[in-house]
Amino acid sequence: MIQHLARHREDNGSVKRSVALGAMALLGIMVMAGCSNPEAKVLGKWDVPGGSAEFKPDHTVDITFTGAGNMSIAIAGTWKLEKETVTVTTTTVNGKSVDNFAAELKKTLGAIPGAAAQIDNAAKSLKTLEMKLDESGKTLASTGAVGAGNLTLTRKAEG
Repeated sequence: MIQHLARHREDNGSVKRSVALGAMALLGIMVMAGCSNPEAKVLGKWDVPGGSAEFKPDHTVDITFTGAGNMSIAIAGTWKLEKETVTVTTTTVNGKSVDNFAAELKKTLGAIPGAAAQIDNAAKSLKTLEMKLDESGKTLASTGAVGAGNLTLTRKAEG
């Protein structure tokens, strides 16, 4: 009887060790899966020249900055990641479609020589913006011109 109880205690300890090792292995796999999520490099807050951007887990993005003439610009859109390319598709600029926002700007600034063409160019580049994520995950740089130039976002420091 004593031998049976001793064997039962050994078996019970062995089962507990097996369960504990299995749980640790499962936890390790879950942590590694989370770390290998490439979208984690995009998620969060970024600095934009004159403003900021936030890429959210639901694949929406909010970008705010101060444009020419101290005009506040708020862009809302969606984003997707394919390899190292982040594609932002703008849904609204200051609460309006890109085309409606551009039309309002043209009414206001259209008399300035060359303004209409610049507004059209900026609106076209805002509709779909492609940016390349660097290996470190610290910068996103436009792959083409955005309006009259290029755009680079830098990851905000934690804290």
